[in-house]
Amino acid sequence: MEDPSRFKGGVKDFIYQRFLESNVSRPTFDGLSFSQIGFALFEESEVKEAVWDCDGSKCSSPENFNFYFIKRFWDVLKGSFMGFFLRVP
Repeated sequence: MEDPSRFKGGVKDFIYQRFLESNVSRPTFDGLSFSQIGFALFEESEVKEAVWDCDGSKCSSPENFNFYFIKRFWDVLKGSFMGFFLRVP
């Protein structure tokens, strides 16, 4: 190819097709999407222990709840957490 715009388009199409996902099923948590690594079942005690091991002031972004909030309201939130971790792909 000698035309730069055709070459760029060809590279873009190749990369797009190479990394295109089909039939993607990703777990969600209140509308947030997460990448799916694999399938594993976790006990509630394991999930709770992981949450309690986190610093209370930490959160994934400024708009999200910190771990202090999650720990404080664990009895209310644990159903959502466990639903996320027990979801079968």
